[in-house]
Amino acid sequence: MNTRRSLVISIVIFIALSIYSYLAVRGLPDIVPTHWNAAGKIDGYGSKWGAALIMPGCLLFNILLLIVLPKISPKKFDIEPFRGTFNYIMLIVMLMEAALGVVILRATANQAVQMVGAIFGVMFLFFALLGNVLGKVRRNFFMGIKTPWTLADERVWDQTHRSAARIWTIGGFIGFVLSFLGLPFWVLFTGMMAMCLFPVVQSYFIYKKLDRGGQIAGPGM
Repeated sequence: MNTRRSLVISIVIFIALSIYSYLAVRGLPDIVPTHWNAAGKIDGYGSKWGAALIMPGCLLFNILLLIVLPKISPKKFDIEPFRGTFNYIMLIVMLMEAALGVVILRATANQAVQMVGAIFGVMFLFFALLGNVLGKVRRNFFMGIKTPWTLADERVWDQTHRSAARIWTIGGFIGFVLSFLGLPFWVLFTGMMAMCLFPVVQSYFIYKKLDRGGQIAGPGM
């Protein structure tokens, strides 16, 4: 996806969410639910305009990152070789934020909304869509599974991301379905943490395997 198209789509998402947020809170009281605990019960209140503005604000920040990050990426870790994938992933991030914004505002207006399932459903779907292109992300400092071992060697980066791509795609879709079956918070949270942490641990073992085989270059080589 080229940069101009991704930027246009990002701005459209931002405008659409801003309009939705404005319309959603107009008829609400000034103080509304703004935080839910692990059981999906309200445990915090705040300004309705704070609830309405937080996700559009996050979207606006990510639009700026879409423009700025490729320009400040250091040499040898340049984003340009996978710029299309970078643009696509940034759009996925913004779509996730927009979806979370809608879920939060719906729960703010209607306490019958099942927050735990809806939030995890959005996040698992994000991982599934991200996993579909994760293997195309090249070594960089801003996006991907950045551990000391993936950043140290390109082969560790590539193997870790190819493995994580399969895990996140399959696990994300499974988690998306399970999120709407009424499973408790700890089950969904444990599954998501396992998906996130497994590639981190795996990157260490991939590095050690290559190092034992003499395939990791030493300092200055």
